[in-house]
Amino acid sequence: MSTNGSNQPTMKAEDKKGLCLNCPKKEHELQKLHEIAEDSSTMIKKTSEHIRANEEILEAYKKLKEYSDFIFHQANEVKGVKTIYTLEEIMMGSE
Repeated sequence: MSTNGSNQPTMKAEDKKGLCLNCPKKEHELQKLHEIAEDSSTMIKKTSEHIRANEEILEAYKKLKEYSDFIFHQANEVKGVKTIYTLEEIMMGSE
């Protein structure tokens, strides 16, 4: 702010934070900040979309694993044959 001849303050073109809006350097800095904010917002949105997609993939994998385990155990009951072995049993059987 400055004063005119009657000691009354006059407003220059300033924003609420006191940045001179008429100054090309400040205007350029503000433009850069707006671009950074927009880029950050875009990256956050894309990251959120990727997180949601990964969560959906994880849920689908869990359902598939559960279904696969169910079928595997059903097949074992039908055959009546043990097909699940521990590593120790496998190693002992190879000797």
